[in-house]
Amino acid sequence: DVAPQHRRLAEIIEMIHTASLIHDDVLDESSLRR
Repeated sequence: DVAPQHRRLAEIIEMIHTASLIHDDVLDESSLRR
């Protein structure tokens, strides 16, 4: 089983990763996910 603090850390990392992908798409003016 996963400890609550490890789950929270994974959630935060996933949010940062998703935000970085969106940011990259905005800068590239991309309409599609690569």
